[in-house]
This record gives sequence, C-alpha cells and structure tokens, in this order.
Amino acid sequence: MPAKLDSLFESIVDRAHTRQAEFPAKQLQKAFARFLEENVEPNDVDLLKSGLASLVDVMNRYTEGLQVHEYDVFISLLDQYYAVESLFSSRNSRDEEVILKLRDENKDNAARVVHTVLSHARVGAKSNLVLAILDIYRPNKPGAGNIAKHFRPTLRRLTELESRATAKVALKAREVLIQCAMPSLEERTSQMEHILRSSVLESRYGESGWDHREPNFDVIKEVVDSKYTVFDVLPHFFGHQDPWVSLAALEVYTRRAYRAYQLKQINYHVEGETPYVLSWDFALRKVGESEYGLPVESSHPSTPSTPATEVNAFQRIHSISDMTYLANRTEAEPTRKGAVVPIQYLDEVEEYLMRALEVFPLHGAHSRGKRGSSNGLMADLSLKRKPTVPKVESTDELTAVCNVAVRDAESFDDKEILARLNPIVSDYKDEMLARRVRRLTFICGHKDGTYPGYYTFRGPTYEEDTSIRHIEPALAFQLELGRLSKFNIKPVFTENRNIHIYEAIGKGAENDKRYFTRAVVRPGRLRDNIPTAEYMISEADRLMTDILDAMEIIGNNNSDLNHIFINFSTVFPLQPSEVEEALAGFLERFGRRAWRLR
Repeated sequence: MPAKLDSLFESIVDRAHTRQAEFPAKQLQKAFARFLEENVEPNDVDLLKSGLASLVDVMNRYTEGLQVHEYDVFISLLDQYYAVESLFSSRNSRDEEVILKLRDENKDNAARVVHTVLSHARVGAKSNLVLAILDIYRPNKPGAGNIAKHFRPTLRRLTELESRATAKVALKAREVLIQCAMPSLEERTSQMEHILRSSVLESRYGESGWDHREPNFDVIKEVVDSKYTVFDVLPHFFGHQDPWVSLAALEVYTRRAYRAYQLKQINYHVEGETPYVLSWDFALRKVGESEYGLPVESSHPSTPSTPATEVNAFQRIHSISDMTYLANRTEAEPTRKGAVVPIQYLDEVEEYLMRALEVFPLHGAHSRGKRGSSNGLMADLSLKRKPTVPKVESTDELTAVCNVAVRDAESFDDKEILARLNPIVSDYKDEMLARRVRRLTFICGHKDGTYPGYYTFRGPTYEEDTSIRHIEPALAFQLELGRLSKFNIKPVFTENRNIHIYEAIGKGAENDKRYFTRAVVRPGRLRDNIPTAEYMISEADRLMTDILDAMEIIGNNNSDLNHIFINFSTVFPLQPSEVEEALAGFLERFGRRAWRLR
C-alpha cells in the first residue's frame, strides 16, 4: 500500500475512534476512490485494487454500518437454507428423482451433490435454527429497527417453500412478512404519544408554557375508531409522567372497549393529587343501534345477545360479562357507572384503588356525610362500617365497574401476579360491596409491547372469574361463551394469552368431554399491497398453528369432538367465494393434525 494512502486511512480510522463512531467504511471508500483518481496511473489501478482486495472487501461489507452487516450475515444463512430446500420443495417429485437430476447436472462436481444431500438430510435441525433466527428478527419487537427493508426479499422466497419438512418455516416467514407490512411497535408508540399529547396540550406559538385541557375527542377519535390494534401500545401511557396524557390514554381505552355499549358521559376527576381518575356512565345499546357493524340483540350468533338456547339460561352463564342484563329485558336499560385509575406498578394498587372506588356512591350509608382525608376515611370505615355492609339480594343490584390500569406488571406469570392481587381484593371486599361494584378488573400492561393481561374479580364474592382471564370483560362477548351453556366449563391456561381453551364436560353427560378453543383475530394495519384475503388466511394460519400447538401440549385426555372457534373482530369486505377458497387450504394444511387431536 502506498505510504500516502496508508496515512490517509489511518487518520480516518483514528478520527472514528475518537468520536466513538462505527467503522468508517463509507469514508474509507471515498478516500480510496479519490486517491486512485489523483495519484495512480490509469494502467496501475487494477493492480493496486487486486493488491488491496481483502481491504476493499471489508469496506464493501460494512458500507451500511454494523447493524446492516449483522442482518446480511443472517440473511445469507436464510438464503443458504432456501437454496438447498427449494430443490426438494416441489410437491410432486420424490427426493430420489431430485438427487438423480442433481447428479446429471453436476457430473464434474460430485462433492456438490453430496453436500446438498447431506444438508437436506438435516432439514429438521436447520428448520429449528431458521425459526429461531426469524423469532429474533421480528419487526414488532422493541428496538428492532428497520428489519423489514432488508429481510423482505428473503422472507418472500421462504414463503414459497412447499414441502412438509419446511412447512413451519414457510408459515413463520409469512407471519414475519405480515409483521413487516405493519408499522413497528416504536412507530406506533410515537404516533400514539403524539396523538395523546396533542389531545390534552394547548400551546400557542410565541407564548410561554403549556396549558392542559381535558382530552379533546376530535383529536383522539382517530385512535378510538382505528381498525388497527391499539391495546398493545396503550398500556405504555397508563402511568405516564404527564397525568393528562394518561387520562387521554384511559379515555381511548374505555371508548374502544365499550363499543357494544352506549357511553353516555365521560367524567375527568382532575381535582386533588395525581393520578387522575376517569369515570363513565354507560348502558347497553338498544335494538337497531348497530354502529360499528355490531347488530345488537338479534339472533345473530356473534353478537352480545342471548344465546339461542333457552332464554333464562342466561343468568347461569356468568362468562358473557355484563351482558346478563339482557335476561331481564327491562324497558329502559339502567345507566351504570365505571371508573378506572392508572398506576405504574402493581405495588401502587393498595394506595390508589380507593381513589377509583370513591367515584361510586355508598349504599346503605348515606347519613354519614363525606369524610375529609382518605386515610381517615379508611380508619373510620374499618371502625364503623364493618357490620353494616348492606345485603345484596341479587347480582343485578351490583352495577358498578372498576378497572385498575397497570403500566408494567413486571411479570408474565399469572400465579405470581394473582398472589399479589388476591390479598388486596379481599381487603377491599366490604368496601366494594358497599359501593355496589359488580366487577374489578386489572389491566396489566407489559414493557415489551405484548397484549396486556386481564384479571377480573366478580362480585359479590370477588373471586377471580377465570373463564375470561386475559380478555377485556366488555369485549368478552367475542368469545361467545354463551354457546357453551350445555357444558360445565373450566379454563385451561396456556403460554399464549390470545388463545382461550376451555375444558368442557356435558351437563348431565359426564362422559362427554371436549375442549373448546376460542381465539380472536384482532385487526392489523397493512402498509404494503398485501390483499385482505391474504392477511386473513395468514392470520388464521398462524392462529391455527398456535391453537394446535397449544392443544398438543395440553394433550388429548380422552376428549372427542373438540371445537375451534376463530372470531375476526373486524368486518372484512370479502365475497363468500373468497372466504371459501381461503379456508379450503386449511384442511389440506391442518387436516392431519386436527384429526389426530380429535
């Protein structure tokens, strides 16, 4: 290397070191090109380039920076996988035929054939590695960066593999491809923050300071009505350092969750200390109010109306959450009240739960008047009102709904979380009865942007209602548990929170044991030109694989006639023929496993 070039390169690398920057491949390339132009005879250019070939190679590999180089390394592994498996992937040729054809094509290079066949022989191990790589480079992970741009062409190729050995890889690639078409978690979080902030902040250019105001519905309307998933991003804002922003987040949450109801009024309790509490008045919708494409109170099976079985069975099925009111069919639906208090972590529940409960009036204790401080109130309550908890004649007297929105539950383990919640709930039991609380729900967000967990404690005993664990009670009708009224059901919990499995034993037919699986496909935003039908097939495919995996883990346990029910919660504009085509492939792909799992 010419001395001048050597010192030039050295100064560039040293500068990068002092700035603690990445390897300066781009600057080195530019400097090299300029040096060749200015200081080297045209005839000697090729000679110098070949002499420095290994250096040029390093510069080319790192042109786009370390992150992209890392992606390229893994993409090359995926490409190698595809190169071998695509040869064996066609459905109608046997492996022997493929190998004979390879031998004909590579008469001079027998080693290549041997290597290809040996590689294919370990397809199971390779597939597991590829699945692990695809799991790490998922675009919807926090801090994932722009994976989509680099991985998309390779993922497209992987989805074309058809052999049974590569089926899991093809499905996973399709799933990641669809995630690539959606905005990443970070994009959605920053969009959400922008919308929530602008709904509560007023500022005029040139004036100092910001004025807070109550959330402006016109600003958050876009997120409330959005047909894309919101609940995975929203918990980040529950315990926001700006209490007004968390108020806006709670309003978005409530307006989205209570779509099957009529929200009459939303109140912001912003006096006193933070966190601020949000409360709302709601009633069930009347016949004919089918906003959001929810035909309510028809005999349509997927709406929150009475199941088609005997009408009064409704009082026995507690699982459709608050839809029990339909059984009574009163002329004017009672208006009920809900309240939610946002907190950062579970340890703050005891401190702030009372703040939400104070929104509901006390029953049977009106004469005492308001007390000053809440600590005094608790002390007084424990002295005076332990004996006078009013009797509850029927659960219909309990009308209030109380939610606690937790920003980060710091755990995914149900047992661990419930061990912390149960003692608190039992402490507040009398207080909740006195305030006529029908159910208390904890919405537990997670730092990594996965869908929140839900734990619902139902009065008058305030035991956890396990049948709707991990689903928002106001949306529980999407699971259509009313259709299981002829069975005694017991939930079976799996790793995957989006799948609800119930072990059911027939009422009066103890030997009829079945598993009912419920899953809701929530909408997603598609950025690329992925057609709706394809999104549907892919989502259903992904869920089907998850459901069958979950069922295999649980085991058959002498069950038969098991049911799988997938509810697409958005309305898709598809022709029946398109749906038929989409689902025909199901039997081909899952028929065997489904038969094996009964």
